Amino acid sequence: MPGNIFRKYGFDPHMLGSSRTLKFTDRVRKEAAREEGFKDTRGTKSGRPSTKNLTIEEQLERLKQKNKILQQENDFLKKSKIYQQKANIKTAEGQTIREKYKMIDRTLESPSNNLSVSALCDTAGVSRSGFYSWKKRKGSISEKKNKTVRILN
Repeated sequence: MPGNIFRKYGFDPHMLGSSRTLKFTDRVRKEAAREEGFKDTRGTKSGRPSTKNLTIEEQLERLKQKNKILQQENDFLKKSKIYQQKANIKTAEGQTIREKYKMIDRTLESPSNNLSVSALCDTAGVSRSGFYSWKKRKGSISEKKNKTVRILN
């Protein structure tokens, strides 16, 4: 039967192969079994959850979540601005990047944080891979010396 359909529209079923003709048959059967049948529903069902039919409580909950994320981003940017003011005084560029990594790490450890590592790194102007490399390292030689001095004092 599928071979006849292909021949009718100018396709050689042997050229297409048995696998394609069987897949076509399965696809047609699935389409016929749908509630909408063969009607194209791409414009009406995008797959995303609808925001138009939300209850007031659901809308409020979504807005609270968005607000919480925006507040965290704002707090992070405020810390970043304070850091930028301090960075203008310092001359060692490596030290400022390390401080950015520390600030990102503290933000991530915060229990109320909803921001991703990518978002924090983008905001701080550092690479995500650099942050993970810094986090994996045990610490620089000067940091180890400072820890030793603190322990001895």
